[in-house]
Parts: sequence; structure tokens; C-alpha cells
Amino acid sequence: MINAKSFSFDVAPTSELPTRSSDLAKDPIGARPTPGTACARLPGMAGLTATLTLAVGLLATAPAPAQATTIDVFRFSFENMSVGNLTGPASYVAAGVSATWNSPNGGVQLFGAPYYNVGYLQYFSNTTYQSITFTTSEAMNINSLSFWFQSNAATIYTANVVFDGSSLGTFSPYQGNNTYDRTLTGPGWVAAGTHQIKWLATTTSGGAFNSGTGYMALNDVVLTAVPEPASMALLGAGLLGLGVVRRRRNGAR
Repeated sequence: MINAKSFSFDVAPTSELPTRSSDLAKDPIGARPTPGTACARLPGMAGLTATLTLAVGLLATAPAPAQATTIDVFRFSFENMSVGNLTGPASYVAAGVSATWNSPNGGVQLFGAPYYNVGYLQYFSNTTYQSITFTTSEAMNINSLSFWFQSNAATIYTANVVFDGSSLGTFSPYQGNNTYDRTLTGPGWVAAGTHQIKWLATTTSGGAFNSGTGYMALNDVVLTAVPEPASMALLGAGLLGLGVVRRRRNGAR
């Protein structure tokens, strides 16, 4: 909201207004504006000045915006999918979002309490991996990606989580059916459209992990985002006000 104190109008008495072209020539420009303000002088009224404080001033005088709330873009608990499925939709998606999980083998498996259904993959490697493809109708500021994982690999290996071709980070599941939770920082602003997240096993002591007896399981996969800050909307309002004054000045010429 634009602060009314940002505008000031100083109208000179009628007797002081110029009446001849020679009088206009005496004061063609007038006083310089204070730095940090934009002034519009309307033709034919040398004493009339419209002052608009720029967006920096608007942000300084406006109340501080409320803390942005993190929202879930999608969640995968796999409870909405039947055992054996190699692909399926998210258990929850935000408005304007669709999301699908995919595995080339293994599919959804029932691990029992407390984990129940999980996304399951054998022959885990840098070419055989679980992935999630999602589509959003609007740009969004992705904050984080969190997930639960488990592995019974015979050796320690490094896994890489890749978002649209760029790594969000790596993690190292250990042998012994241990369960881990991991939260990775998101990529930030992404455009509206289709995006993909991949879980890749890139290295082990003997190369890519591809044992048919090993597996990697995923569960409770959650992608979160932060809405657009209120200060950006306020900045837009300030710039819009500046444009209105400029159009009025140009139209009066």
C-alpha cells in the first residue's frame, strides 16, 4: 500500500503564475528535486510539483512483511499405491501441481510397520534409478527436498540427488538395513512446467551398485516451497505508482 505521505503538492498563488512566454523563460526548470525522489512538473503551472518517493522509500516506511509460510508442493508416502506398481501418483499435491513416481524394477513394496509401503528399487546405479516427475502451473521458490531411505547394500556407496540435471547433494546409505532421513536444500526459483528429480547411485568401492540382491527404498518424499515475499509485491506497487504519475505528465503535454 502506498503511503500517502509520499506525495506532496505545493500550489503557488494565482498571482504568482506566469502569464507570458517571457515569464515562463525566467523559470524553465525550477529547483532540483531532493535526491531519492522523482518530481513531475506539469506544463503551464510552474508552482505545481508532484513528488513521488521511490520504491526504496515505500519499503522503508511500510510495515514489515509477515514471515513467509513454507508449503508442501507434493508428498509421496506410497500408501495410495498397490504393491508391485512401478509407477504412481503422489499421495498429496498442491493446487496446480501433478507428480508421478517411477521405478524401472522392484516397484512398491510393503515393509510393514512402521514404514508400510515404500518405493523399492533393485539394480540401483547411475542408469537404473527411482525418479519423480512433476508439473507445476506456476513458478515457485523450492525450499527443500526431504526423504526417508534404506539400503541393504553389501558395500558403502555414494548416492546423488539430481534436480533437472543439477545435484542437490549426495548421501551415503550404509549396509545393514539401516534407515536414514535426509533433507536437501532446494534449487530456489523454478519456472512453471515439468521437472524431474532422480536418485542416482554413482560410486562404490567396486563401481556402480548393481547387485540383484541389494536394493534402495524411498519413503516420505516431500518437496517444499516458499511463497513470493510480500516485499516484492510492495515494490511492484511502488513502481506502478511511479508509472501512473509519468503517464499523467506525458498526457498533459
